[in-house]
Amino acid sequence: MKTERPYPGIHITPKAEKSLKRGHPWVYADEIRDIDILPQDGETVDVFAGNSWQGSGFYNSKSKIAVRVFSRNSSWLPVTCSGVTTYRLPCSLLVATPEFIMLLAMQAPMTSVPSRHRMVSTTLR
Repeated sequence: MKTERPYPGIHITPKAEKSLKRGHPWVYADEIRDIDILPQDGETVDVFAGNSWQGSGFYNSKSKIAVRVFSRNSSWLPVTCSGVTTYRLPCSLLVATPEFIMLLAMQAPMTSVPSRHRMVSTTLR
């Protein structure tokens, strides 16, 4: 079953498609052929090669790396609660980029300094 995607589409070159299929997590600005609707910096976009969906990522117009792909699973959609959008992602796919760290900081502002820390890990099945 196809899910309608709520994100702007980025269409890439065949060179970028080959890189993504080999597991490369970035799309460079010069590898973008077309953009459906111009996204804001930091916004989630869908990456397409022709009509084939390749993944979702964060867009940045100010960088040579225009899209940082965070998911190749089309069923991962954002979850919005109290006006804050979060993504349920397996830890193995997370890259600690400055943009991602900023996203985490915006999601859960701390009201006090915790005395203990807990690391939570997820596993794909």
